[in-house]
Amino acid sequence: MSEPQKKTCSVGIDLGTTNSLIAVVGADSSPQVLPNREQMMFTPSAVAARPSAPGKEGPKYLVGLLALNNARRDPRNTVRSIKRFMGLSYVDSKAQVAREHVSYEVREDTSEPGRLLVDVGGALLTPEEVSAEILRKLKMDAEARLPSGRVDYAVITCPAYFSEPQRAATRRAGQLAGLRVKALLDEPTAAALSESRGRAEVRARLLVFDFGGGTLDFSLIQRSGNTFNVVSYGGDNFLGGDDIDRAIARHIRGHILDAGGEIGEENLRLEFELLSKAEEVKKALCGGADFYAAIIPGACRTRDGEWLDVDLEITQEDFLRLIQPILKRIRKAIEDYLDAEGLNPEQMTEILLVGGSSAVPAVQDLLRDIFEQDGETRVRLAQRPMEAVALGAAIYADIIQGIICPGCGEEIPVDAEACPHCGTKDLQIAQFAMGAAEDSPQIQARLPWSLGVRYRSGTDADAYQIILDRGLPYPITDPVIQTFHIPSTQGFSVLSLIHI
Repeated sequence: MSEPQKKTCSVGIDLGTTNSLIAVVGADSSPQVLPNREQMMFTPSAVAARPSAPGKEGPKYLVGLLALNNARRDPRNTVRSIKRFMGLSYVDSKAQVAREHVSYEVREDTSEPGRLLVDVGGALLTPEEVSAEILRKLKMDAEARLPSGRVDYAVITCPAYFSEPQRAATRRAGQLAGLRVKALLDEPTAAALSESRGRAEVRARLLVFDFGGGTLDFSLIQRSGNTFNVVSYGGDNFLGGDDIDRAIARHIRGHILDAGGEIGEENLRLEFELLSKAEEVKKALCGGADFYAAIIPGACRTRDGEWLDVDLEITQEDFLRLIQPILKRIRKAIEDYLDAEGLNPEQMTEILLVGGSSAVPAVQDLLRDIFEQDGETRVRLAQRPMEAVALGAAIYADIIQGIICPGCGEEIPVDAEACPHCGTKDLQIAQFAMGAAEDSPQIQARLPWSLGVRYRSGTDADAYQIILDRGLPYPITDPVIQTFHIPSTQGFSVLSLIHI
């Protein structure tokens, strides 16, 4: 007798720069984050080459906490912060900046110029392949915990300011991990969904400030009942808690050099230890401690060949001084955004803080200084700032209840192998259908970037014709048709069907 087929499950995933989470809506209709096999709510976004052992078989890579622990021994073959490379070409200036802050090798594909690869124990992987390993672990750990035992569908979050190539890479990572990606949901929008559950406001203008490990992201959302209209976006894709850690690590590094320590450029183990110690310092001082002692026994050798022990006291005053450049970048990002959108702080109903780095008291003070000058209390830290994005993604995954058959247009079950109405079996291209219940949240998003086509015009190989303007609402229900003329060519029509 064959075993009954397991029922599939839809999940929400926060694929983060530093940590990743997976959540699901339970039988009581409440979203919850699922612990991993290590009984942790957060899975470190790290992948490492598994040490080879004669005659021993197993997974090719270490993922999560095992990979993070491996970094102390072999930082060169441990990949962290891969999200900063998603969707970027090797020649992109952002990729070149990110390369300076990682311990592993980032190189260009010799067979495909511009394609970015990372070296993991001799294997050259794309950023989406590395991210797929993280997603695969989240999927397997969730399946081990859920009664259904199957996770096939997911909503994956990404920064609101992610470009189309970055979003496509995120979707591809999900597919490589064996997931059918129902949707990509902007992280601030996901946080707004989870934090708005059970709140009575009928109308609100909400600025979601998402400060995570690797990105600063904010979205202005106009809420009217269960409708969330994303008005505009802002932020800095290369500013996050990692930058705070690096500022503290540089301070400790300077202390070591002043004490006569010699740190070679290839001392990657010490560099990893400095970042780990910096994170400890950050958590302790943000938790209210007056000071924290950064202790690293036998950090390195001195010029005399003696081992140097680090015992450095870092105070709250030191911490505030070290992160001032980061606070200035945050202020500038907010002020530039407000100026570009023609907004003033008093127009916001609430500023919702999510992401682990939003818990830094100095960051909260900065936002109060910007948004509460009139005495009104507007800044609020989310109830679960590190989980809010994953919980919102789970809510959104739960309300996507079916798919639209590409053959006949009828709505059918999301796990159908073929359309019961017309028999169509190729359902991989089907669009997902939103829940029709009155209390189902409805999201109206907007394009964070202009979209178009690149073409060659004479000697200019990168001429660009915009088809969809930045700020255009989506999903787009009707085809967008434009006819335009390119020098030295005939005019032609462009038909663009967009479903995001």
